[in-house]
Amino acid sequence: MILNLRHPWPDTKDLGEKYATQLKAKPNFKLSYQKNGVLVFKRI
Repeated sequence: MILNLRHPWPDTKDLGEKYATQLKAKPNFKLSYQKNGVLVFKRI
């Protein structure tokens, strides 16, 4: 899953941050890339 927190769509800004927090807490997802507000999560 790819999240762009730096340039979100106007109606999804809060939702993207919420998803990022939830995915970081889940053991079956791993943050594999993070730079300039772009986060890439890999399902493991």
